[in-house]
Amino acid sequence: MENAGDLGLQDGHVYEMTEHGEIVGNLDSFGRSPDGMPWVTHLSTDPITVDGEYYSRGAENPHSEYGRTDGSTGNLHRSGYNLAAIVAGLPENATKPKTS
Repeated sequence: MENAGDLGLQDGHVYEMTEHGEIVGNLDSFGRSPDGMPWVTHLSTDPITVDGEYYSRGAENPHSEYGRTDGSTGNLHRSGYNLAAIVAGLPENATKPKTS
């Protein structure tokens, strides 16, 4: 794959996020990692506070936590927050990693 069109998508419509410690996503058993693909928008899974609401990182098994809620806050994990933003057609609300 060399661009979004190879996936049948428009430019700017391909997203990726991988939790720290994500075993399945880091196996590279499903093709090459999107890390080096400049046409993929990388989203963060690190904890964040948005409008006073805290969104945590997934638990010890992050692969199954992407769309789940945090047991202590009831909020989605940050990955779920990002998924919801993309699915709702509000990609500008998805949170990207901090750049140094």
